[in-house]
Amino acid sequence: AKLIASPVPFNPQPVKEISTADPEYLAIISPDNDFCFFTRRFDMVNKSTLTPLSVEKFMVAERTDGKFGKGEPM
Repeated sequence: AKLIASPVPFNPQPVKEISTADPEYLAIISPDNDFCFFTRRFDMVNKSTLTPLSVEKFMVAERTDGKFGKGEPM
């Protein structure tokens, strides 16, 4: 009840360098602010069945010159 009575602002915004059209979540930035770790879900096509398969990968994006990259699978 205390939490409901005392809401905090929540307005998530995409990170221009990291965010894609794919679902991304569970982001955390390293204590030194140089890396962002997150999960990205996307569809892969299975060559044997040609049907999309939803895949989740743990990603890491490194900050270079003040901007994060798109992220690479860990």
